[in-house]
Formats: sequence, C-alpha cells, structure tokens
Amino acid sequence: MQYRWIRLLRPDGAGLCAVGDDDQSIYEWRGARADNVLALGRDYPELSVIRLERNYRSTQAILAAANRLIARNAVRLGKTLRSELGAGRPVKVVEVADAEEEAERVAQEILARRAVDGWRWEAFAVLARTGFQLKAFERAFRAHEIPYRLVGARSFFDRAEVQDALAYLRLCVNPADDAAFVRAIGRPRRGVGAASLAALGRIARAHGLSLLEACWREEVLAEAPAREALVRFGELIAALEVGFARHDPEHAWRMLLEQTGIEALAREEARDPEHGERKLGALAELGRWWVRHAESGGDLASFVQQVAVLADRDEADGAGVRLMTIHAAKGLEFDGVFVVGMNEGVFPHPQALDEGRLEEERRLAYVAITRARFFLMLSYWRRKGKERMQPSRFLEELDGEFVSWPAKRADKADDAEDAARFMALMRKNLGL
Repeated sequence: MQYRWIRLLRPDGAGLCAVGDDDQSIYEWRGARADNVLALGRDYPELSVIRLERNYRSTQAILAAANRLIARNAVRLGKTLRSELGAGRPVKVVEVADAEEEAERVAQEILARRAVDGWRWEAFAVLARTGFQLKAFERAFRAHEIPYRLVGARSFFDRAEVQDALAYLRLCVNPADDAAFVRAIGRPRRGVGAASLAALGRIARAHGLSLLEACWREEVLAEAPAREALVRFGELIAALEVGFARHDPEHAWRMLLEQTGIEALAREEARDPEHGERKLGALAELGRWWVRHAESGGDLASFVQQVAVLADRDEADGAGVRLMTIHAAKGLEFDGVFVVGMNEGVFPHPQALDEGRLEEERRLAYVAITRARFFLMLSYWRRKGKERMQPSRFLEELDGEFVSWPAKRADKADDAEDAARFMALMRKNLGL
C-alpha cells in the first residue's frame, strides 16, 4: 500500500529518496515485501542505489556469518557488511541434548560471561523463533537466580493451564490452601457457583475447617448447597493425593490431567489448533518437570514448594536478560545473543515452508544474527522428546572459517576459552 502511494505521489521519481533494508524484511504477512525495494529500481531507473555497508554494531565474525547466510536469497539488492569493530570472537554453534539442556547451557554461559567480561544482565538476549520455546529458559534462569524480562510474551507460570494444575497440586500437599481450592473447583466448572462457595465458606469457618476439609466431612455438608458436587471434589483430591504418594510419577501426572479434566479444559478453551498445542505443551512441560524432580528423589511437597519459590520470585524492573522472539528483537542490539532452537522443523518454521516463504525465514535468521555486537551463540537440539532432530539448514549455510562448531570439527581455541571461562566462574563462586 505504501509503495502504491509513492507511485501516485511521485510518478516521475522527482525528489524521491527511500531508505530501507531488504535483507530485514520479515513482515511479509503485513504486506512488507522485500521485492518492494527491488521494484524501485524497475519503476524509477534513474534512482541511484547507495549501499550502506559499514557496520558499527557487530564484529566481523558475526557479520561474516550473516553475509554468508543472506547471500543465499535471490530476492535482494545485495550488499556485504563490513565491521568497524574488528574481527571479534568466532560465532559459536552448539549442539545440546534437548531444550532443557539448552536452557542450562545458556544460563551457565551467561554466568561465565559476566564473570569474565563483567557484562550487565541486560547486555544479553535469548532469541527464539516462537515464544513457546522460552519457557525452559524461564525455569533455568529462575533456578540460577538470573534476572530476566520476558518481552512480548506471557510467563510460563502465568499460563491459565499451568495455574490450574498447580492449584490441584497445592491442595494435595496442603488441604488448608483455600485459594487453591477456589481455583481448582472452578477449573473446570463442577456445578459449584459463587453462592455455594460462599455458603461453604461460612460452614467451614463455623467448624474451624478449611474448604477442602469441610468437603471431607459429610455431616458438616448436610445443609450445604451443591453438596454432592462438593463431596465428589473432596474425593477427587483425596484420590490424587494417594496417587502422587503411591504411583510412579508419570502415572500420577496422567491421573491429574485426566481425572481433574484440566487437559480437556485446555483443549476446549483453545482458540485454534496451534493455541491448543501450546496449552497442552505447557501441561506436558510441567509434567516433565515433576517427573524429573521425583526421579531425583523429591516428593510432591518439595516440588510444589520449589515451583512456588520460582513463580513468586520478582523479576528485576528494567534490568535482566531479555527473552524474546526474533520478531520482537528487530531494531535492538545486545552485547551477547543466544539464538536457540536452530533445528529443522523449528527454524525455518514449517508453516513458512508450506507457504513458500523460505527466504523470509532466512531474513529472520539474518535479523537474529545481526542483533549481536560481540558474542553470538547458535544452538540446536539432538532430540525433542523421543524424536531425533536435525540442525537447521541455516547453520550449514552460514558455516565458515569465522564459525566454531565443536560437534562438527574440533576447535582447540574454543575449548581453551571455555576452560578459562569455567575457571573464572569457579573463582567468582568461591570468592577468590
């Protein structure tokens, strides 16, 4: 639309000056097409093209990776960025087992970089193709007490389905948790409305009981509205408590999802299939976290306590590592950048491939890379659940002498740098 206005206002091109970067055109679905820039040369053949190739943001190693990647695109004017900051460190490509190990690796890398380079928290950013990938980093950062800001997305612990599951778990651990009771009995609805809850509250207070304890005392509920529904809910929580105490962790989690109805509720409330997958994925992720906790010797009480501490920990206001999607990062810059989930089937996004938008996905990767000033790490998973994963094609496309890829070839210099950072972090932790 904007280009059409230009054609109407300046049909002869007199006094026309256009500034843009075709390699950073990442909103084609909004009509921002890279070929609009190329159309200028076709429709206004007398225009001069001035390529702004001197770069004052990133080191040459980072720019070399970006240049090599974006050169694969056919729809572009073409330019080669040159750094004014010197060669810099090689771009790191790191293979990890899965998303959890990736988050742990990034957390350790940030701690080490701070110990060695003294960078502030806000000097770092974690960039992902989709916001859902960031939940593992929330957990890892909270566990390591790394302050962060989730930009343009909702915290994992703020998700409705996660809060639903936690409400049931809290009740299993603490029958006196009336706030958890109110949340759980309404998710999903069980025929207990506001008036019935208010009446239950009066009865419970009169007998010195919590709301759940009142549900376990049928004589107390003799005159309570929705009596049968309250009794059934009390029996449900009692059964879950026994299940988490006696059954294996995975079986107990499946009981929670099925018997409470929260999994079905997540499907019902989903706006579309993709939204439903995210909601179910959040429940599955919380379940995997519980299973790992239990297999390491923890019980349900300690799990609930750990989650409560992490969820309640205040995020620093203004300060902190940025967690964001690549789209949200356009126009920003950071001293250290981690581009995560660089796998086929993730980045490039399958839907973009189906729609023939591979070049736009490559431009998106270019934008991610060029957010980094001094340090850039790209990571990919070996597996996702039981599925074997492959590195993104973009990693092969940007690979070169300016890239350190230990899983592909040995790099003694990179090993030495890792060892130096580890020793620096150890000295800092020991107060030496």
